[in-house]
Parts: sequence; structure tokens; C-alpha cells
Amino acid sequence: MGDRVVEVGPCPGSGGSPMLASLRAELLVLRKWRGAWALLAVAPLYTLLAYYVLPYISYLNDTPAHWATLGTPGQLLPAMLPSQFVIVAVALQAAPFAVLGAMMAGGDWGRGTIKTALLQGPRRTATFIGQAAAMAVACAISVATNLAVAGVASIVIRSLATGAATHSGGAMPAAGVLARGLGVSLLIAVLYGAGGLALGTLFRSTSGAIAVAVLWTVIVAPVLYDLTLEVGGVVKTIGDLLPQTSTESITATFGALGGGASTSMYYPVSPAATVWVLLGYTAGFLAVALAVLRYRDIGAGAAIRTGRRLAARQRPRRSRADMPVIPDPPDRPVGVLTALRAELLILSRRPAAWAFVLAPPIAMLLNSYVLQYVYYRAAATGTVQSLSPLQILPAILPGQFMTVSLNSLGFSTGIDGTVPFFLLGALIAGSDWDRGTIKTALLQGPGRLRTATGQILAVMTALAVSAVCTVILAAAASAVISLTLAGSASAETTAFPAPGRVAGGLAAALLISLAYGAVGWGFGTLFRSAGAAIAVALLWADIVALQLDQTATSLPSALLRIYKFLPDASTNTLSNLFGTAYSPVVPAPAVVQITPAIAFAVLIAYAAVFFAGPGLLVRRRDIT
Repeated sequence: MGDRVVEVGPCPGSGGSPMLASLRAELLVLRKWRGAWALLAVAPLYTLLAYYVLPYISYLNDTPAHWATLGTPGQLLPAMLPSQFVIVAVALQAAPFAVLGAMMAGGDWGRGTIKTALLQGPRRTATFIGQAAAMAVACAISVATNLAVAGVASIVIRSLATGAATHSGGAMPAAGVLARGLGVSLLIAVLYGAGGLALGTLFRSTSGAIAVAVLWTVIVAPVLYDLTLEVGGVVKTIGDLLPQTSTESITATFGALGGGASTSMYYPVSPAATVWVLLGYTAGFLAVALAVLRYRDIGAGAAIRTGRRLAARQRPRRSRADMPVIPDPPDRPVGVLTALRAELLILSRRPAAWAFVLAPPIAMLLNSYVLQYVYYRAAATGTVQSLSPLQILPAILPGQFMTVSLNSLGFSTGIDGTVPFFLLGALIAGSDWDRGTIKTALLQGPGRLRTATGQILAVMTALAVSAVCTVILAAAASAVISLTLAGSASAETTAFPAPGRVAGGLAAALLISLAYGAVGWGFGTLFRSAGAAIAVALLWADIVALQLDQTATSLPSALLRIYKFLPDASTNTLSNLFGTAYSPVVPAPAVVQITPAIAFAVLIAYAAVFFAGPGLLVRRRDIT
């Protein structure tokens, strides 16, 4: 089944509460919607893999060489025992719930099914309440499953490590702690789901709402939270008011993994106040979505088209003899270039596509230059009081701009820099199938293979623009910083790299973007749904890639050989092609790398397979 294609609305006169009828209809849609199941599975799967499976593999296989970076077995085990599983469960990933809400509301507007629901069903308020309640039920299922998965996994590990588990670490938390953890998790999930509903209703589009939800939760909000640690004034005030600050504050009340108090440094909101802040945000998001839904004219577009048709009918008709003879246009070749131009025109007018194209350069600018420059100015004070400015400065000067550009596309402790490329490919491919525009493109244009080739070239162009912009913006930012700090740095660090180094780095950046964009394109075409493909992207980024990269150095030899053929090892290699420019504030993560030649070959193979395979699939697929 595709992306929310079931049109189910409460039947007039069916009896019962209109809100309950709307709720049942929405739950039926969610139950048959594969994209929703994938998004709701992110939290429990992430918890299972990130906090139990991979740490337990490290616990069993780490050698003394790994203990300095990954921890000793005695340090790893307590975090996996039952006494800690509530702390694990409340550390939810916000993006999947925000995307779920965005897809629920935005999908209805994008396909026009909102008109059917509002015209044949109950009043708009009842329809919205049913949808919001269905979203809350879905979040509750995901949160409860997440807590259960964490509890069962911790019990299994306790039984496997009976001799090493202490009595205190092996004991289950009190019932009150369990209830509080469930309540806090549900509040956080519903908060972000409500934010997604508001975005989907405001944008009237799945793609636009998803773009804003993902970019905010994984790029903007974390950077603003980090800036509040160092910058006062307006930035601190804004940061203190953000929902992420209250989320961090309330989850910290459960303590830190391994025992003891939370290690985070900044909690400006009291635990009691956080509940009211998060409830206020949730109510505000829902109120905005309801207000827009109640007062927006859902039939304006149809009324305008009807008026134009009536006006055309009332115009006096001219006889065929009076009409000028217009010669037929000359025959023009219709092929790949025509499809390419059409797709580029469509992409240039899609804000969501622009958002994902600009996400890598903007994320690089915020994390690698703005944040690091703030650390440089605040060195010897605040959170970086143990560092001097000269320890941070080289990473933000022109001598390292190419290295910074590549590093930003690789593994990070938050979310991989390749995720926007994956999302861009999934969005472009899946949206055509969601809206049915793929039928128009294939039926009125050139052959299917030529149309698909034109679309692929358009995606490659967008990916290339994103990678090139990342490099150019890094060069510009480092140059500006160098000019403002004239005389504070050596000539070696302020000189730009040699042209050969820049060309090699640009080639690596282009290949990384093309490989991950191709994977997204492949999944979007395979699932015929942008929502399902984006859910897979989040599952990959939050669960597989992030956790494998963190623990790959301690994987058993057989698993390590498999890992080296995944795109992550090749990406780690090319993103660190010229070393690392990480400042001491954010040290370089330990990652598995392979030889550059093999890395280039692996990523080229991924790009070729995931672009060519779906193109051939489109050629033979029944689009009716």
C-alpha cells in the first residue's frame, strides 16, 4: 500500500460521536499505512540496537585497545541492566514523530483527500480532533513498545551476564519510575507529533512539512541548544524557550546511564516547569493546526477553475473561417534533455527540494564555523575553559576548509551528513508516485527509459549543486574568519589548499552526494512513496548507520568484513580523505576506513546500481 492512499471518512448518519467516527477512520488509515508503521518502529528499533545489541557486542569483543574510547566491560555493562532501562527509553528521537504528524496532515492536503473527509464527514473541528487523537494513539503505541523493548532487552542481558551483574544494577525500577518514564516519553512524542501536524496543515504539503520537521529537529535545534551554553543575551533567551531545552531538562531527572546524575551541563527549566512548557507547546501546535483547518477555504482552487470555465463559455465564439491559420510547430526531438529540463523546472519551484539541497551547506556552516567560532571566542571560559583559542582556531581557517567540507559529509555523533542527500532522492522519486504525476510524465513524454534518465540527471544535478555549495560556503566562511583575525594565525593556516587538493576533495564530495542520493531515489521508486522512503532514511540514519559507525571498530571480523562493503566505510574514508579538522571541542570520532581507491569504487557501484535499477523498474512497472 502506498502513502496514506486509503480514503476513509465517517459516514453521515452512521451514529455515534463524530469525533469517535473520525478517530476510527484515522486509525484504520494508519493501520494500513506502511510508512506510519516504519516511522513508529524507529524508536524501539533504535533503542534495541543502539543501547543493547551493539553495546553488548562491544562488551563481549572489546580488547584493551578499545577500552580508552569505548569503555571497559565493567563500564559498559551497568547501562544495559534493568535498573537503567527507563533512562534509555526516555531518550527518544524526535524526528520520526514530527515526520509522522507532518505526513498525516500534509498528505491529506497534498492529495486533496482532506476535501473528501471534510465534505462527507463531521465538522472540521471533530475531524481534526479525531486525527490528533489518532496521532496520539500511534505515539502511545510506539512509546509503550519502546519501553517494553528496553525492559525485555535489559532482562535478557542480565541473564546472559549473571556473574557480572550487580544486585543493584540488576533490579527493576520502581513502579512509580516506570509510570513516570512512560508519561514523559508520551508527552515528548505527542509534542513533536503535534508540531508535525501543524507544519503539515500550514504547508498543505507532505514534502514541505517533512523538510522543515527534519531540518529543525536534526540541524537547527541542536545547534541552538549548543549555542545557549556559550552565548548570552537574545540567543540564550531563545534557547531557553525552545522545546528541546525542556525535553533535555525533564529527561535528565531520570539520571545518567551507568548510574549517577546526568552529565549534561545546562538545564535552565525546572522539572516541574518542563511539564507545563511541553504541554503548552503541544496545545499551541494543535491550536495553530485547528485554526488553519477551520478557516482555510478548501474549495478555492476549484471555484477559481469553475469561474474561468464559465467565463470562457460566455465569450462569443468565432467561426472557423475567421480564425487565423497557425502553422504546425516544427518537429522537435523529445528525449532525455527535454525530460531533464522539465524536471529541473519542477525542482526549482519546490521549496522542499531547495531545503534538502541547502541542508548540507547550512549544517556545515552552523556546526563547523559558527559554533566553532563561538567556541574560539569563548575559549578559556564556559564549557571550553580548559582550551586556549589557538587550539580551536586552525580548524576554521582557509588551510582546512576542504577538510572541513568533507568531514561535514561523514559520520557525526548526531546524524550523518549524508542524510539530506538520501532524503532528497527519496523525496523526488517518491513524490511523483504519491501524487500520480509519474503517469503524466510517462504517458505524454518520451519513452519511459528516457523519462527516467532525465529524472535521474535532474536528481544528480541537484545533488551536485548541494555538494558544490558546501565546498564554496566552507571556503567563504573560512576566508571571512581569516580576514577578521588578521595577524592572529600563521600564514600556513590562512593559505588556501593547492588546486589539486581542492579538485580531489570536490570529486569525493560529489561522489558521496551521488551515492546516497541514488539510494534515496531507489527506495522512493521501489516503495512508490516519499513517506515510506523517508521513513527508511530515518531508520537507516538513526539506527543502522549511526550505531554501526560508532561500534564498527569493535565488531567481530566477519561482521567487520560485511561492514566494509556498506557505503558507510567508504564514506568515512572519503570524508576523512585529508585527515580531520575537528577542534578539541569536538574530537574526531574513531571510524573504520578502507583504502581510498576501494572507497571510490564502492560508492560508484552504489550510485550506478541504485540509479540504473529503479530506472529499469519504471520501464516495466504497471503505472495504472
